[in-house]
Amino acid sequence: MTWVLGKLMKSTPPAKRHEFQGLRRARWVVFLAAACLVFIAEAYNYFGLGLSVSAVLVNSAIGLLIAFLMTHLGFHYFSQLQDDLSRAIVNLEAAETQLHWQSAALASAANAIVITDDNGRITWINPAFTQLTGYLPDEVIGQTPNILKSGQHDDAFYAQMWQTIMGGSVWQGELVNRRKDGSLYTEEQTITPVLNEKGQISRYIAMKQDVTRRKAIQDADREQRILAESLREAGLALSATLDLDEVMDILLDQIGRVVPYDTMSLLRVGNGRAVVVRTRERDPLLDQAAKAENTVFIIEETPNLSQLIQFKQPVIIPDTAKYPGWITIEAGAHIRSWIGVPIIVEGEIYVLLSLDKQEPNFYLPKHARILSAFAVQASLVLHNAQLFAEKGENLRREQQVSQVVQATNATLDLPHVLKQVVELAAGLVDADGAALALVSTDGQMMTYPYLFNMPEALEWRPVPEGRGLAWRVTKTRQAIMEHAYADHPDALTEWIAAGVQAFLFVPIVAGDTCLGALGLFYFSQENIFSERDRSSAELVGRQVGVAIQNARLFEETRQRARELDLLNRIIAATAVSQNETEMLQIGCVELARYFGVPQTVCALLDETRENVRIIAESLSDELSSIKNRHVPVKGNPVLQRFFDNGVAVALSDISHLSLPPEMKSVLTDRGINSILMVPIALREQIIGVIGVHSQKTREFSDSDIHLAVTVGEEIGRSLETIRLNDQMRLHAAELEKRVAERTQELAGANEQLQQLDRLKSKFVSDVSHELRTPITNLTMYLDLLERGRADRREHYVSVLQKETARIRQLVEDILDLSRLEASRDQGGMFKPVDLNEIVSQVVTAQLPQINAAGLRLRFLPDTDLPLILAAPHQLTQVVTNLLTNAVNYTPEGSIEVKTYQENDEVCLMLQDTGMGIDPDDMPHLFERFYRGQRVAQLGVPGTGLGLGIVKEIVDLHGGRVEAASEFGKGSVFRVWLRTIGVENEA
Repeated sequence: MTWVLGKLMKSTPPAKRHEFQGLRRARWVVFLAAACLVFIAEAYNYFGLGLSVSAVLVNSAIGLLIAFLMTHLGFHYFSQLQDDLSRAIVNLEAAETQLHWQSAALASAANAIVITDDNGRITWINPAFTQLTGYLPDEVIGQTPNILKSGQHDDAFYAQMWQTIMGGSVWQGELVNRRKDGSLYTEEQTITPVLNEKGQISRYIAMKQDVTRRKAIQDADREQRILAESLREAGLALSATLDLDEVMDILLDQIGRVVPYDTMSLLRVGNGRAVVVRTRERDPLLDQAAKAENTVFIIEETPNLSQLIQFKQPVIIPDTAKYPGWITIEAGAHIRSWIGVPIIVEGEIYVLLSLDKQEPNFYLPKHARILSAFAVQASLVLHNAQLFAEKGENLRREQQVSQVVQATNATLDLPHVLKQVVELAAGLVDADGAALALVSTDGQMMTYPYLFNMPEALEWRPVPEGRGLAWRVTKTRQAIMEHAYADHPDALTEWIAAGVQAFLFVPIVAGDTCLGALGLFYFSQENIFSERDRSSAELVGRQVGVAIQNARLFEETRQRARELDLLNRIIAATAVSQNETEMLQIGCVELARYFGVPQTVCALLDETRENVRIIAESLSDELSSIKNRHVPVKGNPVLQRFFDNGVAVALSDISHLSLPPEMKSVLTDRGINSILMVPIALREQIIGVIGVHSQKTREFSDSDIHLAVTVGEEIGRSLETIRLNDQMRLHAAELEKRVAERTQELAGANEQLQQLDRLKSKFVSDVSHELRTPITNLTMYLDLLERGRADRREHYVSVLQKETARIRQLVEDILDLSRLEASRDQGGMFKPVDLNEIVSQVVTAQLPQINAAGLRLRFLPDTDLPLILAAPHQLTQVVTNLLTNAVNYTPEGSIEVKTYQENDEVCLMLQDTGMGIDPDDMPHLFERFYRGQRVAQLGVPGTGLGLGIVKEIVDLHGGRVEAASEFGKGSVFRVWLRTIGVENEA
């Protein structure tokens, strides 16, 4: 009942609660009702159960007493309970009212409020939280505040915050959080722990106030103060110096104070390129500054730089990963956000300012405004510094040009002058290296006699006409200036490999003649030549031309005097000489002294004109005598060419020549590298040679050759005088000797004619014999074809065809022999030939016949085989005849064709697994019309001229042919021919 009344009281409005006060009066009603029940019960006991009246009265009295006491006590306690409930209801109503107003106040608070449990999970938020963060209650209830983390604070920051509030203290602080949409905001937060009745933390209440705008205003104000201060300091610092490098360093230092960056660079702009000239990095661990220095960007290939250059306005790239055309280099692999600002001097972009960050979307328009302010301030200072630097550079160049003029006018010593001028020219334009290219005296080669700071790996050998940039400049007399040497069509591969990048070639002009070119080089991509460099270099080129012309005129005059002195001494000495050896010795000594060489020799042809004998010599102390040594002419490419042409020969490098042992012992074995040979003529016939030998590589000039030829002519005239005197004394004996020799020659010629007549008779007999058999067979089978059996006509026709083919082959072979004889008499038309190519063509042509015969063929060429000097059609016939023989005499098995080199010869080898050659036939193998004793019985086709023709052709080529065979097991034929480097003896 009490519970029911309590519930009723709680559910009844306050205006109705006074009605329950009447319940106190109802207690008497309840008592009367209880009494009635007692009377009814006792009446039942009396009438129904038959209890006595006394018992009924006693029970009734007790029941009424109990009913009275229970009703009175119950309503007494109920009254007290009702009072307590009334007070509790009043207190609860007051608490509910207060809580309602408090909740309304929290919900309407401008600051965000978050209530979490003791584990930090959100249990309640107010609308201001949703307005601040964008998160609805359903999205955050049960979550932790970690959903707001921005990543701007480290773990230590949050650890200190939790340590404070878990200790029961209030935490206050400022932090950056992230909204639902990803944007960042700054808030001031107060976190208060709430304790329960046991003193334990049961709740945390966090108050959040958005201070983003206030912070932005504060930051902007601070940035403006810092910017103004930095601009003022930068202005003072920049105004204190005119050194361009210091100006750029100060500019970067001041910018780094006001604009955040990971790396910051200055790029110098010019000639379509941007070169990194200064770099800073915020974090040394990034370690990218050193890698970025001197990096070169081609502007038209770099979209962000092209945009800067085109519009001359700052460019911001929020995220390089989303920027089309972004160029990633090793030093910039970290970049995600980038900003670039041009620094303009006199309307043109002088340098570009570049800053970057690892975080995307970092740079904003405010950063562009700050950097633009610095760019405006720096432009004037950079302009002044540039003018100052240019003035200093002009003064330096004027001084160096003056040094060049002084150097060229100070002396006529050309090597000293040119070496000094090359070094001064390189310093004049700050080139990494320089080279002087001069046209040789014969106008065929470009030499590089003077170099400065060029790579050691670069071989400065003479370059033939038309190859390289120096030749182009010399021909056109126009300077060439490029930024990429490798891209020029006339670039030399060895120069590209040496690392030449930018280059400047200017002509060296003297009057109407262009003597060569002056080359200046950079070996790094960041450096390029300017138009001012071109003008300075052209001035040096003209000055060098004048110096060369003056020195050459002086040298020519001095050279003429030395030549006249040499000729006078030789003429005077030879006039008093008593014999040839003494006269030749004087010539050797004088030539060795003039040319400054360790060895000169005079050698005369012997009577056979196949050898020369060294008659006189002049040797340095370390060389042993080679007098009276014989050197063969035949098989010696140098001497044979010399005596065939009868003109002087000058070779600057003989190391690549293939010389016979006798000449090696005179030249290369003694360290000789360059030689000059001039003829000694007697009555317009070359009888000897004068050799001037230098151990150093030397280019003999036209004047050197002309002087040596003049000496040779003078020695020839002296020899003629001496020999005429000797001939007058020995004329009679010599005449008798010549008559005897002539008689002997005629006898030999007569014997040779008789031998030729015998050979002709034998050849006619052999041909007649070989023709008789097939002609007889033709006559017989033609008769059988006409009169014989009709069923055998096909066989008759087959035999006729074979005999016709035999006659045709015989005629072809005879014609081949005739052509070979004519070629021997007329000296065949030889040219460089690749043996592998000849063999490959023949093998390809013969392959169907070989396959039809059921044979296997292997061709094993030597891929490094050198060229030979041969007549291609004759060499083709050799291979064809040998391969045809191998097919005809190999019933089954295989044929192997192989080429290889051994010493100075190449070899063609054909090996088969056929029937082999009878030992009795081997001595006659290469005789004309010889076919062996058993071959005719086997029915193998042939004329007996194939191997004879092979032998004739190989002999004509100065080679040799060899055969080896084991009867019944196959044969091997080897043809040996000399390479081009070895003189053909045919």
